[in-house]
Amino acid sequence: MKSPTTLETERLHLRPLTPDDAPAIFEACRDPRLTRYTLFDAHVTIDDTLRFLNEVAYPQYAEGWPDPLGIAYREEPDEIIGCVGANWTHGYMAMECGYWIAVPEWGKGIATEAVGRYTRFVFEATNAESVQARVIIGHGASERVLEKLGFQREATPQNAVRSRDRYWDTGLFRLLRNARLVTSTRQ
Repeated sequence: MKSPTTLETERLHLRPLTPDDAPAIFEACRDPRLTRYTLFDAHVTIDDTLRFLNEVAYPQYAEGWPDPLGIAYREEPDEIIGCVGANWTHGYMAMECGYWIAVPEWGKGIATEAVGRYTRFVFEATNAESVQARVIIGHGASERVLEKLGFQREATPQNAVRSRDRYWDTGLFRLLRNARLVTSTRQ
């Protein structure tokens, strides 16, 4: 397996996931508060987490693309507290970003810091004209993360995604390459 990019901010270390991260990812992703506004279900067993690593993360790494990167504090780089990543959207010169943060770490600015650094990396490493993110309506904290970084809400598609046997309305946020990514002193 290739070892994709590692990124850093003042407080955070973003790195490829390893099998040793499975327990921390499982612990975070088994919490239904975390998965309430995600497209994945809460992990029920460690096998759900291992499937995520083997079917999502490692194939991307094998292709040389760092999606997802685990988020850890620089002082504790082995303790994953979230993930961030992006993939090409079909038919567009855009990358779609996704992220999650473990519930005990909410409200500390981690998502803003990690998404900001990863977005900057996407523009440096690809020819994407924009980075976009879809947020399930009702997840105000995630909307604020994107707004703080300078993403603009472009639309509110109804029934835009299907997850857990229902359709969800989303907010579509986009940051254009030539727009100014708002960065904090922590990036």
